[in-house]
Amino acid sequence: MIREAVTQQKHPGWTSLASVCKDWQLFIEKQNFHIWLDIELPKYSCRLCKRAVSISWSQHNSAIISNGIWKLFHTLSTWESGPEVARRDLMLELNAYSPSDSEHYCFPSDIKDIEGAAPNRGSWHDTRHGLVDGQQVTTPPCSAVVRLFGRID
Repeated sequence: MIREAVTQQKHPGWTSLASVCKDWQLFIEKQNFHIWLDIELPKYSCRLCKRAVSISWSQHNSAIISNGIWKLFHTLSTWESGPEVARRDLMLELNAYSPSDSEHYCFPSDIKDIEGAAPNRGSWHDTRHGLVDGQQVTTPPCSAVVRLFGRID
């Protein structure tokens, strides 16, 4: 009855209760079917971070993302779906990033320590990327925004 109540209410963090024990894990995973595809793209240097993304770089990244999505859908196509699966909602989350993104661009949500609290912002200082004493003082160039949020073909 407790597990039923927890999964029906779906308070924030309820899925972490899957770590209580194997029984809870199986029960909660059936209630919360979530697939997360997190694609890591190649690193890039400071020399490239403010330049427009080249066609070849864009094509290379698009191919990596496309291959990842195709592999995911191929895997999903092999799943058997019984009546208990057909009634469940399926959440699919797609993410693509380069490890270099956080080295070259700073967003307020990036400045967190492990516990989620903001550390001493004054320690974040990188004038090449417009960050002075923890404050973004220059707007990133358009090419930087396109690199992070641009279109994928």
